[in-house]
Amino acid sequence: MAGRGKTLSIAAGFAAAIGVGRFVYTPLLPLIGADTGLAPAAGAAIAAANYLGYFAGAALTIAVPRTGDHRGLLRASLLAIVASEAAMALELGAASVPVWWLLRFAAGLASGIVFVHCSRAIGSSARLARGFAGVGAGIAASSCLVIAGRAAGLSSARLWLIAAGLTAILGLLALHPGLAERAADAPPRAAPR
Repeated sequence: MAGRGKTLSIAAGFAAAIGVGRFVYTPLLPLIGADTGLAPAAGAAIAAANYLGYFAGAALTIAVPRTGDHRGLLRASLLAIVASEAAMALELGAASVPVWWLLRFAAGLASGIVFVHCSRAIGSSARLARGFAGVGAGIAASSCLVIAGRAAGLSSARLWLIAAGLTAILGLLALHPGLAERAADAPPRAAPR
C-alpha cells in the first residue's frame, strides 16, 4: 500500500508541475489573446520564458544532492507554481507582457525542480509508467478544464484561478504520502582506482 501511495504522490507531482503548471498555458493562449489582445509573438515569448524557466529549474537541481531532506524545496516549488498561476489571473487585467513573462519563467523554474524531484523518487521501473502517467493525466485535465470553461463562458483569468486550484489539489496529493518523505541515504560508492 505504501508503494501505491508513493506512486500516486509521484503521479500527482508530475500532473501538478507539468500537466497543469506547464501545459495549461497552451490551451489557454487563444482565450488569453481574445481577452487581452495579446499578439501571437508576445504569446510565443511568454511560452519561451516558461521553457527557459523549466530548463533552469532542472539544471539547478544538479547542485541539489540526490539524498537528504528536500521536503522544503518541494513544497516551495509546488507553492510557487500555484502562486504563479493565481498571479496570472490577477495580472491579465493589466495586460503586462513583461510581468507575464516573469510569472511563466517562475512557473517553469519551479516545475523543473518538481519534475526532477519526482523523477528521482520513482526508484523502481515498476513505478515508472504509473508515475509518468501523471504528466498525461495533468495535460488532459488542463485541456478539459479549458474546454469546459470556454463552453461555460469563463474568462481566461477565471480559468487561471481554477488551474491554480487544481494545481494546489494535485500538490497536496503529491506531498502526501511518500513523495515528500526524507530520501534514504544512498550507499557509499567505492573510490575509483
